[in-house]
Amino acid sequence: MRVLHVTHSGVASGGEIALGRLAKQVRSRGIDNVVACGADGRLADDIRATGVPVEVVRVPSSLAERRKAQLRGAATVMAVPATLVYAARIGRTARRLRADVIHTNSMKAHVAGMMAGWCTRTPVIVHLRDDLTQLRAGRAITALVDWLLQRVPAAVVGCSGHVLRVARIPDVPTAVVYSGVPPEMVNDHARSDCEEPVVGMVARIAEWKGQHLFLDAAAIVAEAEPQARFRIVGAPLFSEEPYLERLRVQADQGNLAGRVEFTGFTSDPAAEYDRLAVAVACSIEPEPFGQVVVEAMARGCPVVAPTEGGPLEAITPEVDGLLVPPRDAPSLAEAILRLLRDPSLRTLLGARAVETVKARFTVEVTADPFIDILQKVQK
Repeated sequence: MRVLHVTHSGVASGGEIALGRLAKQVRSRGIDNVVACGADGRLADDIRATGVPVEVVRVPSSLAERRKAQLRGAATVMAVPATLVYAARIGRTARRLRADVIHTNSMKAHVAGMMAGWCTRTPVIVHLRDDLTQLRAGRAITALVDWLLQRVPAAVVGCSGHVLRVARIPDVPTAVVYSGVPPEMVNDHARSDCEEPVVGMVARIAEWKGQHLFLDAAAIVAEAEPQARFRIVGAPLFSEEPYLERLRVQADQGNLAGRVEFTGFTSDPAAEYDRLAVAVACSIEPEPFGQVVVEAMARGCPVVAPTEGGPLEAITPEVDGLLVPPRDAPSLAEAILRLLRDPSLRTLLGARAVETVKARFTVEVTADPFIDILQKVQK
């Protein structure tokens, strides 16, 4: 069996990092595979470094430069020729490599990859890493995705049960394939308590990720705990620099001034979680899964996350983390303060979180249902 994993992106964002980890694990199981990236760069280099071959299947620039939110009205029609070109390129690559399965991993790759699979009669596994109810694309794009999903895939997998439930999947094999963490990220040692009460958020800088909500909660925490410090780890990727500037202005206000650090991109998230007394996830839209949640849990860092989307499937509240109502800064601040003021609770939740990750969220575990789906598709 040879699998062609396809993503339109060349950027190492959350879904692409998860794809790289999964592809490495699939290859370690004796399955031949290749990752097709939409551009050369850091993502392709990182995947090559794991021993998985990479093909650059370029996305036409007119399509690559358009965000989902821009695919509305006339822009939808203008994107059609570029999408057909991208689909043809995927199809030619699949034929040349004699791929037995096309595995799509991003929205543009889903559309073009399903077209390529239909034309080449290659089975397609669609890997949903987005909540389709939050696409922000126009109705024509949403309808096209729905139409293709009803007719083309041999199987559909999702990064959480949540994304599968909201996607209205047809009568084909489905499976939840969580975005697993590499086993080397799991902290097998007792975590020493942080010397400083540092609260942090690790995520791409994007408005829907909720860094502004984090700062709203941080202002409440800072008033109650004068020693508390805050870290925002991540960088803007898709023309989101203006949002970062607004965050910097917000962080310079009132009692937050001088207490918030923006670190930029990190290539070592484990080290960032190890610096934190509390890790926060506070997306203002349902998180498809929440890879940073399980990464922090793997390091034994207690996590506060919202009661919707993927975090509901990762965290058992009061057992291995805390859940709070979404988009609610006072509740978020209350949970953070509770953890900052109770070191024994932080230690207990962190230790249990590590055990949860070992049992459910290492890539060695999460790859199993994907391998099962591959075998079903091949029968």
